[in-house]
Amino acid sequence: MSDPHSRSEAQPPAGGYEKSDLTVKPVVTFAIVLTVVVAGVLVLILWMLGFFAARLPAPPGAGPTPAKSAAVRSGPKEPPLQMDAMRNLWSMRATEDALVTSYGWVSREAGTVRIPVDRAMELLVERGLPVPSKAGPESAAKPAAKPARGRR
Repeated sequence: MSDPHSRSEAQPPAGGYEKSDLTVKPVVTFAIVLTVVVAGVLVLILWMLGFFAARLPAPPGAGPTPAKSAAVRSGPKEPPLQMDAMRNLWSMRATEDALVTSYGWVSREAGTVRIPVDRAMELLVERGLPVPSKAGPESAAKPAAKPARGRR
């Protein structure tokens, strides 16, 4: 029988490691390519910073010219902020309710008035819709016939 402690099978190959698992050349090539790419990106970023920094407006401490200072002082105002949305909504609804529930002038020159919506609906039920006529303005001045009352 063979000796289990035989050295012929347990000896490592010459060189001390598996040469087929890892080769140094691709690793070194990758490291060099990675270094070159990172350096290239850094150079590109520095160039872009200089490119855009040259296009920035002058800092405020540089002192604007008299023509510019007038434009700066009369610049746009800040927009009004809505501090209490619910109060603004209630105010808007109260204004709208006042318009649809009260009488008033829309245009005095044209003789146009505003009447409450409820009253306008009552008048519409009483008088009916105006019927356009082809005869002329005389027949348009006549009131339309009353519609029959009752449920439809």
